[in-house]
Amino acid sequence: IFFRLKMSPKRDALPLTIDGTTYDVSAWVNHHPGGAQIIENYRNRDATDVFMVMHSQQALNKLKRMPVMEPSSPLTPKSPSDDISEDFRKLRNSMVEKGMFNASPLFYVYKSLTTVALGAVGVLMVMYLQWYYVSAMFLGLCYQQLGWVAHDYAHHQVFTNRDYGNLGGLFFGNVLQGYSLTWWKDRHNGHHAATNVQGHDPDIDNLPVLAWSPEDVKNAGPGTRNIIKYQQYYFLPTIAILRFIWCFQSILGVMSYKTDSKNLYYKRQYRREAAGLALHWILKSVFLFCYMPSFLTGLAFFLISECLGGFGIAIVVFLNHYPLDKVEESVWDGHGFCAGQILTTMNIQRGLITDWFFGGLNYQIEHHLWPNLPRHHLKAVSFEVEKLCQKHNLPYRAPPMHTGVAQLLGYLGKIAQLAAVPV
Repeated sequence: IFFRLKMSPKRDALPLTIDGTTYDVSAWVNHHPGGAQIIENYRNRDATDVFMVMHSQQALNKLKRMPVMEPSSPLTPKSPSDDISEDFRKLRNSMVEKGMFNASPLFYVYKSLTTVALGAVGVLMVMYLQWYYVSAMFLGLCYQQLGWVAHDYAHHQVFTNRDYGNLGGLFFGNVLQGYSLTWWKDRHNGHHAATNVQGHDPDIDNLPVLAWSPEDVKNAGPGTRNIIKYQQYYFLPTIAILRFIWCFQSILGVMSYKTDSKNLYYKRQYRREAAGLALHWILKSVFLFCYMPSFLTGLAFFLISECLGGFGIAIVVFLNHYPLDKVEESVWDGHGFCAGQILTTMNIQRGLITDWFFGGLNYQIEHHLWPNLPRHHLKAVSFEVEKLCQKHNLPYRAPPMHTGVAQLLGYLGKIAQLAAVPV
């Protein structure tokens, strides 16, 4: 879809530096499919690496048509992070030459069909065998795996045509899970662009339930501090409600696109986003009403499937970054994109079952370096990334899952101790 950008003489300039050229992207910020905040985060910064790994050639062509301006501050001297970035750019170029950014159609047909089949088996168990609680567990596992399939489509790992990727995200996200694609992109892209950065990464803004840094504890009121000093104990049971939270936030997000969203791209997504969410809840309600023998059985089925799916997604999400220190804006600027992703990200040890359960996101370092790299290539490139980390004395963390959980709970406990200190 092509549309005319409405220029305004009163709009403040929004400088981004890409590959040595500074562009004023203010005319584009309210049309950006990934949201405005991610662009604001890189105002007056060099966004070369993050732009290149998250955008298509079409977006690069669009960028080059935007006004060029003088940078607001001189370029910084060459630093060690520049050498790191250069090595990772070379690795990416070799991956492009090998065709690693081209998805295998057979893999994604297999992965999409087998994941949907988990849910279909659960539904058939109810219809023909009346195995309500076993079925609920199958459906919960289906929700968990659908999260990774939708994630792949939404990151444009499956199709080079991004319209097709968005349609896949709508089907596997909105319709099958009740998660809004556009709401997810807005939040998730911000996380990718500024991982674990205080004030910029929306994923670590979890007060009043969880605190992830001394800054969070400082900002917490007395009542919140009394809660979070126990967070290492209530964390695991609490994350089971993640699906409820995300579904509720999705509904609120989509409602806002119609009424008060400044992003014109979001406004155009409202109808199909709302239709996808509505279809999800209609299908779920009809299934529960028609096939559950009683209200209590239906409620138990609903809670088991939702909580199991939520816990399965949450334990993967929280293991990848949260056990690591959160960084301030000044530290983030000093790292550079590639080193910054490695320093704030943790893998989980390779393994057949782990790779399946995590949906490839146990290779979180590789995924954060190249978000549109198809899942089935993550393991192969992980060995090359590990070598570069050794070359540049960067940590390449990949503990077993149980060790990662222990580290996560230990980190929560460390922050909880700060909350227990009287002010």
